[in-house]
Amino acid sequence: MKPGIFCLSLCLCVLGVKAANQHPRPGHQDAKNRANLLLITIDTLRADHLGCYGHKSIRTPVLDNLAREGVRFERAFSPVPLTLPAHCSVMTGTYPSYHGIRDNSGFVLPPEQTTLAETLKDSGYQTAAFIGAFVLDSKFGIGQGFDYYFDNFDLSQYENVSPGYIQRTGDIVVQRALRWVEGRQGRSEPFFVWVHLYDPHDPYTAPEPYRSRRPESPYDAEIEFTDANVGKLVDWLRQNRLYDNTLIVIVGDHGESLGEHGEEKHGFFIYNATLHVPFIVKFPGGANSGRVVREQVSLVDMAPTVLQILGRGGPQSLKAQGTGLLALVLGKAPDYRAEIYAECYYPRLQFGWSELRGLITDRYKYLLAPKPELYDLNEDFDERRNLASERSGLANQLRESLNALRRRYAASTSAGKAKLDAETAEKLRSLGYVSYRLGDTGNEENPNLRDPKDEIGSYNEIVALFEKSSRGDYRAAIPRYEQIVKAQPALKIVWYKLAQAYFHTGNYAAALEGYKKAIELGGDAALATYDLALTYLKLERVDDAILGFRRTVELDPTHFRARANLGLLLKNQGKYSEAIEQLEAAIAQAPGALIALNNLGIAYSMAGRNREAESTLRRAVEIAPNDGLVHANLATALMRMGRTEEAQKEMETARKLDPRIHRRTPP
Repeated sequence: MKPGIFCLSLCLCVLGVKAANQHPRPGHQDAKNRANLLLITIDTLRADHLGCYGHKSIRTPVLDNLAREGVRFERAFSPVPLTLPAHCSVMTGTYPSYHGIRDNSGFVLPPEQTTLAETLKDSGYQTAAFIGAFVLDSKFGIGQGFDYYFDNFDLSQYENVSPGYIQRTGDIVVQRALRWVEGRQGRSEPFFVWVHLYDPHDPYTAPEPYRSRRPESPYDAEIEFTDANVGKLVDWLRQNRLYDNTLIVIVGDHGESLGEHGEEKHGFFIYNATLHVPFIVKFPGGANSGRVVREQVSLVDMAPTVLQILGRGGPQSLKAQGTGLLALVLGKAPDYRAEIYAECYYPRLQFGWSELRGLITDRYKYLLAPKPELYDLNEDFDERRNLASERSGLANQLRESLNALRRRYAASTSAGKAKLDAETAEKLRSLGYVSYRLGDTGNEENPNLRDPKDEIGSYNEIVALFEKSSRGDYRAAIPRYEQIVKAQPALKIVWYKLAQAYFHTGNYAAALEGYKKAIELGGDAALATYDLALTYLKLERVDDAILGFRRTVELDPTHFRARANLGLLLKNQGKYSEAIEQLEAAIAQAPGALIALNNLGIAYSMAGRNREAESTLRRAVEIAPNDGLVHANLATALMRMGRTEEAQKEMETARKLDPRIHRRTPP
């Protein structure tokens, strides 16, 4: 899709070199004299796959030119190789241990966290975000502070799709961003626009001509496509005379391993392949162009640096743990000795293996794991030679520094565990997105946990099996699932996935035992208990199913599907009062849930609560006007009320919509 052509007239003064270098105080500039901010985060972008970072054959002219006209940070590192946690760090200037988001699933950024968007909005900026992937949907809390947030992902369109693949291409994201900026015509306040481009994330399916240009590297083809979309934004700024007065920041949220260290993609290890990211800042007025910062920096430094440049305050404005880098850019920080923290809790949260934590200094990188690692980044940036044994003294010293850093950056209270709204949580469960969480993150390292380095082969195979199951090929996955749980009986998530595979192939007795084992081992018990209840239903063990749904509601009161099914079964047993209680609770959580509305209307009718029955079933008809069964249920309720003519009319509609209702007669 091609973006439209717009024209925007804004009278904005250029923030030149002098203004940028003088650190203007918050409130110092008049609103219409402030620089705009365009933040572009490019998902899954390794630094060394851009021309300006040394890639010889890739075509990234737009990003390379921004690096020439701006400041390029040579050694910028993500604190975590996962999209949602990394972006929360970008937006808050804090590490995952503080903001609490440790994985792409099961976490929501709490409202007490302060974001860059909130800070700039409070300072008079108009804020908008345009998102390329569902993992950054505003439902996960990342939209705090934005006046407009373009996510709008319709999950109902997806079946058996990994939520990481729910995305839109960069040209669509850019088109919507430009459309929004066009709509600002006549407004005097500056803007903060965040554009998130997801294309370098797998699957690598760049459009033509990029795909044909790089047949040997589909990943690079996606990067070239992304570069072109960044170009559309830059061109528009130039054409509308906003380029000079806009601070442009480009960052990758994390990289992509591409097979290094045995990791096919990202999210499992914290080697440089997935942590080393581009960080480019094009200053307003062209200040500091061509500078290269060679010291190590973190993505948590981005937000406080932006606030320094815009004159909106420093780290204190965000309660940031990152450092404003303006002095470093200007060559006024000769004693800069930052220690960069990184982590990945995905192996522990999802598989029960050890988490990984890392410390990056001006020369060394130390990885805390059951088998620790130490690398000299000046000599071995690709981390091929582990020096932990031969330089044990240095390794122990860095271990102590890492532990001190962990304590410094930890949150004083638990964070990130807020609930999603019920309808979103339910749809995510159906997509398998609410992970079978194995527990909390723990407080100290556990040397008895398995080292992820030793499990990379198992991990790659398990992920491949998950993808096979998501495509519906359950029978092919079952034998290997069985072998894996035999070798590692404590792998709860695999027990759960095995039980799912049994269920979908009709082996309900085996599914029952699998779910019981998953529940016994712990983790997200509500998820497994709900599926256990469904399995009891398949086995026609209704009383056991009722117990299962009751237990699910106890574990997760927001599980509206469990309440809806419990209400249905209780209604069928004639327990109308209790059925109504559960169905009303389900509707309170998910007002548009048709199954709950339908059965609630029937329960009201059977209990003699006729007015409520009619109003509820008419709501169901409004939601699903082409559903014959809904019309038939309304007809039945009307007939019980003695409104025969209306009932017959509804039943005629029902039969036209659904021939299976042809013989049904309202009682």
